[in-house]
Order: sequence, then C-alpha cells, then structure tokens
Amino acid sequence: MMRKQWLSHNLILWSITICSILLIPTFSYTFIDQTYSFCKTPNYFNKVLLMGSIQYPHTIAKVPTIRIYCGGNKIKPEINDENKKLTFALPIYRYQTSFYLLFTETIDFETEENVVLYLKIPKNTLYKLYTVEQTKISQTPTEKNNEISATDKTEQQKSHYNWLIKENMLLKDNGRIPDNALIICVNPTYITGLEEEGVIIEGTSALELPKIIIRNDLLELVGSEETIHELSTKLLLSLLDCDAIHASIPQEINHRTQTIVALAT
Repeated sequence: MMRKQWLSHNLILWSITICSILLIPTFSYTFIDQTYSFCKTPNYFNKVLLMGSIQYPHTIAKVPTIRIYCGGNKIKPEINDENKKLTFALPIYRYQTSFYLLFTETIDFETEENVVLYLKIPKNTLYKLYTVEQTKISQTPTEKNNEISATDKTEQQKSHYNWLIKENMLLKDNGRIPDNALIICVNPTYITGLEEEGVIIEGTSALELPKIIIRNDLLELVGSEETIHELSTKLLLSLLDCDAIHASIPQEINHRTQTIVALAT
C-alpha cells in the first residue's frame, strides 16, 4: 500500500513538472521578427493593388529588366516582349492617394552604427522625380426608381479617377528619398514622361498609375539594342547591395478583360 502511494505521489510530481516546463515561454525567431511579420501580413480589407506599366518603343526586340523598389520591398516586374512593356504591382493601403515616382541609376544609404536610416541620392547624381495624386474617384450613378438594370450593376463596379502629375520635383538638400517612393532604377534620360488618362478599373480593389513612357529614339540614343541590355545588366549588378536590404514581394497577377484575378501579398 505504501509503495502504491509513493508511486502515485511521484507520478503527480512528474506531471506537474512536465506541465510547468511546457508552459514556460520559449525564445523563438518569431518573437524577434514580430514587427516584420506584422508588416507582411496581408489585410485585404485595408489594401488595394497599385498597378503600373513601363512602355518601351516597338523598335526593340526584347524589353530589358528593370529593378523597382518601394517601401523596403523589391518588386519584380513582368516582361511582355510582344507589347514592349513592363508591368508591376504592389499592395498599398486603401487611403493612400498620392505617390512619388523616382527614376535614377544610383541609390545610396544613410547609415548610423551599421543601421540603414534611409535611402538617398548622392550629390550631383541625375534623377527625375514625379508626384502623382489621385484627383477624382467616383462610382457610376446607380439607382433609378429603385430599378437597376444589368448594365447599371456592371457600371456600379467601376471606379473612375484621374491623376494630377507634377514633374521636375526636387529632393531635399540631403538627397533623402521619401520612404514610400516608387524607385525605378533606370537612366532618367530614357524617360519621356508619364501618360495620364482618365482611368476606369473594374471594382474598387485596384489603382492604375499613369503609364511610364520610354523615349522613342532609345536605340539612336544608346547605339544598339545589345548595348541597352549590357547597360541594364551592369545596373542590376551595381544594385546588389540595395537588393540585400529589400525584401521580395511574391506576386502573381493575371489580367483577364481588365479583371484582376490574383492579388499580390
């Protein structure tokens, strides 16, 4: 009898000990990376998809790759050699209606004790800076005498808006790049400008930036298409340090009759 009581007592003690160990908070990388994980968690109710495109002249056979950064992320554009176009997309907060578009080949960092404080453009470096602001967004009129036709229902799902474009903007004296700027790493002399038109998007879950236009005489300017791709490769190699401090955005976007069927996360 005494032996059974002893075994029962020890079993209870061991159970309490094991439970105590399991309940002790343990260290993990998830705790360290808590802020990063929170930023990466998609919130589809508060976010929309920002879409953009870069139009190259049809005088080239293949479109060169371009590096794009925004908000600490590296954005991989989709190449369409048939239409001579690069397209890209990234999730943004729904309330954001104005954006910086920066075109440059050179990006530097302002650091303090091996911590990157912000990105900047070195002095005497050529760049082009635009701001675009959404000036109008409205829904197509809906009800008439409480009767809505099929056409009206379709029109209800469309967003109509325009962009106010300001060019030749200047950075601050220290060259600091705005934190939410869309940085497009390309020779700024290649850029003709932004093509703004009234935009109609199916639904309210996306915004489409003005089209970025590459100058038509690009081949004459650079000399040959081979040189264009060589310069593009060299530029990508020069941006490896910048790649290292930017996270990649996994995304898969398909356009089917202007309908977005997948959202970048």
